[in-house]
Amino acid sequence: MRNGLWCALLTALLVWRAVAEEPIKHRFLAMDESRQQLLYVDEADPAACWSVKLKDRYRDLQLIGAHRVLLSATSGYEEWDLERHALVKEHVDARLAGAATVRRLPDGHTIVGCNQNGITFFELGADDAMLHTLKLPTLNTLRLARLTPRGTLLFGANMTKVFEADWNGVLRERILAGSKYNYMALEKPDGHLLVSAGYAGFLAETEADGHELRHWGGKPEPAGLLYNFFAGFQVLPNGHVVVANWTGHGAGDSARADQLIEFDGAGQVVWRWHDAQRAGSLHGVIV
Repeated sequence: MRNGLWCALLTALLVWRAVAEEPIKHRFLAMDESRQQLLYVDEADPAACWSVKLKDRYRDLQLIGAHRVLLSATSGYEEWDLERHALVKEHVDARLAGAATVRRLPDGHTIVGCNQNGITFFELGADDAMLHTLKLPTLNTLRLARLTPRGTLLFGANMTKVFEADWNGVLRERILAGSKYNYMALEKPDGHLLVSAGYAGFLAETEADGHELRHWGGKPEPAGLLYNFFAGFQVLPNGHVVVANWTGHGAGDSARADQLIEFDGAGQVVWRWHDAQRAGSLHGVIV
């Protein structure tokens, strides 16, 4: 009886170790800045991978349902069908020049953030009619904006700061110590912020007032890693964070370092993706 119990425990342990040590395999969409393309990668099924060429160096992407992904474009936005790998809608408006970020709202409205006259945000109706405009002439260098649970805009700008704004103006700003070119900020359900710190090569979790609680990455890097520029990121259901590690504007700069990196809750690297033949420098990802 005792031998049978030990055998059962040993078998369970071996199965657990086999499962635990099985390498992570992701399916993901990624925005390739340096080669101007949208990528779909399935690590479990390489034959399913594909890419489409874009007209310019787009930045933002969002799944919007019905097998579509929304992309920021040079002066507006595009919608692509993920099953047909085809452009199905293109909205171009000269007033949206310098578009860097785009968000589709549940009511069908679209928010476009642009680097023009400082930073300017626009809200378009479901019919793309212009509804709201927010001009922030003293701010600069917008990358990705995200909505808070309150419906306000959250974004990095002016290199080291994170701003929150509504359609009447800036509500508050915070400085992220040690950052260099804040790329994306996201508010968690508990009110804490996650911020990718650009050339500083780290992701930080801060309290609402900007006080840092913890961070992932940072320099000097562990042996064998290069954290060049932390850009767009995604929080996975298990609490891990996958970040795009942008490595340069050149088509071949992706040879320099891993293009995507996954950190667990303790800040340990648990997955990396690097395919310099398939992709250039990535700055956005959806797993």
